[in-house]
Amino acid sequence: PDTLCPGVNKALQAGIKVVIYDIEIQKCAPDAVQTQQSDAKMASLVLDQMVTDIGTGKNVGYVNVAGIAPLDRRDKVWRDYVQKESWKQLFYTGTFTNSTATDTAPMVSNALRANPDVAAIYAPYDELSKATLSALEQNPNLKGKVKVYGADISTADIELMTAADSPWVATGATDPN
Repeated sequence: PDTLCPGVNKALQAGIKVVIYDIEIQKCAPDAVQTQQSDAKMASLVLDQMVTDIGTGKNVGYVNVAGIAPLDRRDKVWRDYVQKESWKQLFYTGTFTNSTATDTAPMVSNALRANPDVAAIYAPYDELSKATLSALEQNPNLKGKVKVYGADISTADIELMTAADSPWVATGATDPN
């Protein structure tokens, strides 16, 4: 918001309508229209499925990155589910770079080697889900033992999810509100 507000306010003063997606800008540019997807709903949709699939009191892993607004909103829901479902989070890892999937995969692989008894992993961004799939491929001893739950969707994601024996069993997506 700090870098966007001067330009947004200049555009608004010039009579240009501005719509901002998924950035908290209302404090510094209250006349801009802000829209976002429901990240809480997106997270709860897939985590409800995770509860149905694995149940309560299970060991789980978490692949996420703090400091990114949509991922932070999904994180809040995750923390609520971990507590409510008595899941034991064995690891939390992830990074956000120009190559998130490639750069996160070794981190998840190492976490899986140290914690091979997870029933499921929640990775609330499709690039983090792809990293998790790659990490599972690097740990063939876990084939068929770990389910992956994500967020966001693309054609490439659908192909990965529908591949034979894919551990990526569910993803959450919503329309912008």
